[in-house]
Amino acid sequence: MKHSVLVATLFSLIMVLVGCASGDDSSENGNLSADNFSAFIDENPSLEQIIGTLGGTTNMGSLNFSITDQNPSGAITVNTGTGELKVANPSLFDFETNQIITGSFKVTNGSLSETASISINVNDVDETITFEGNVFLNTQQDVANFGVNGVTEITGRLLIGRFDEPYSDITDVSMLSSLTTVGEGVQVLYNENLSDISSLSNLTSVGGIEIAFNPMLNNLSGLQNIEGSLSGSLSIGHNPLMENIDELHQITEVGQSLIIIFNDNLKNLGGLAAINHVQGEISIAGNPELFDAQGLSGITSAGGGLVISLNNSLIELPLFNNESFPGPISIQSNEALLSVDGLSQLTSAGASIRIQNNLSLKDLTGLSGFSTIEAGILIIANNSLENLNGLENLTGQVLGLEFSANTLLSDFCGIQPLVSSSNFTGPFTASNNAYDPTQQDIIDGNCSL
Repeated sequence: MKHSVLVATLFSLIMVLVGCASGDDSSENGNLSADNFSAFIDENPSLEQIIGTLGGTTNMGSLNFSITDQNPSGAITVNTGTGELKVANPSLFDFETNQIITGSFKVTNGSLSETASISINVNDVDETITFEGNVFLNTQQDVANFGVNGVTEITGRLLIGRFDEPYSDITDVSMLSSLTTVGEGVQVLYNENLSDISSLSNLTSVGGIEIAFNPMLNNLSGLQNIEGSLSGSLSIGHNPLMENIDELHQITEVGQSLIIIFNDNLKNLGGLAAINHVQGEISIAGNPELFDAQGLSGITSAGGGLVISLNNSLIELPLFNNESFPGPISIQSNEALLSVDGLSQLTSAGASIRIQNNLSLKDLTGLSGFSTIEAGILIIANNSLENLNGLENLTGQVLGLEFSANTLLSDFCGIQPLVSSSNFTGPFTASNNAYDPTQQDIIDGNCSL
C-alpha cells in the first residue's frame, strides 16, 4: 500500500512539472510584429491632433508602445496602450522648417519587442491672411486686437503709433510677428517707450519705411529681411538713440525720397550700401555724430536733389557715382567738412548748387567735373575757402553766381572762363568776401588780390 501511494505521488509531481514546462513553451512560441508608420499632415496642426495609430500585432497578451527617437525632438507623442500618435509641438509642423518628421518606435509584450520606423510628411498650406486697406494701430490695445487675427499681408499701409503727439503707449509689437508684406509701407511713429521692433522680422516686402520720433528705439532689428525695391520713401528721423541703420542692407532701390534726419547718435550709413537708385530727393541732415556717409556711394542714378546739412562730424561727402542730380544740390552747415570731392563724378546739375556755412571747407575742386548748371551757384559763408579753383570747366549754361560772406575768399580766377562766356547770363554778385570783384574785373584779369 505504501508503495502505491509513493508511486501516485511521484506521478502527480511529474504531471505538475510537465504542465509547468508546457506553459513555458507557450511563451517561447508567442509572436510579435511592428509595422512601419507613414502619414501626411497639414502644417500648423492643433496641439494633440491625432496623426494616426502605430501598428503592431501579437498572438497573445497586450501591446505596449513607446517612441524611441524622433527628429525634430519633441514633435510627437504616443498613447502607450493604444498606439495613438498625436502632435506634441505644433510649431515643429512647419513646412518651411521641417518638411518631414521622422523617428522610430518600439512595441513590447512581456520580454518580446520589435521596432519600426515613423515617417510623417508635412503638407505645405497657403498661410496668407490678407487685410485690405490701411491699418492704424494707435495704442497697445489696438496692437493686441489686430494681432490675434494672424494677418500676414496688409494691402495698404501700417501705422504703429501716431501721426503726431501725444505719443502712443505702445511698447510691444510681438503680436504682429505674422506679417510678411505691407503693400504701401510701414510707419513706426511717436512711440515714447517702444524699444524693440524685432518681432517684425518676418517682413520681406514693404512699399516704404518711415521710422521717426521713437526716443527709446536704438536699432532697426526686425527690418533686416526686407529686400529689393521700395516703391515709396525710406525715412529714418528723430530717433535719438539710434547709432546705425545696418538692418536696411538688402534694400536696392527707393522709389521716392531717401531721408535720414535728426538722429542724434547716428554714426554711419553703412546699411544703405546696397542702394543704387533713389527716385526722389536724398536728404542727410541734422545727424551731429555722423562721420561716415560712404553708404551712399553705391548710388548710380538719382531722380531728385541732394541735401547734406547740419552733420557736424562729417569730414567728407560720399562719392556719388551718378552723372547728375536733376534737383538742387545743397551742402550746408557741415562744420568739419573739408572738401566736396564726393561730387567729382557729376557733370551737370538740373537746378542750383548751394554751398553754405561749411566752416572748414578749403576748396571746391570736387566741382571740377561740372560743365553745366541749369540754375545758379551760391557760395556763402564758408570761412576757410580762399579760392574758386574747381569751377574752371563750367562753360555751359549757368543762370547766376553769388559769392557772399566767405571771409578768406580772395581768388575768383576759377570762374573767369565762365563769366567771360556768352553762356553766362548773370547775375553776378560778390559781397563781404576778402575780395569783391565785379564781373568785368574778372573778365579783365583782375580776378584776385
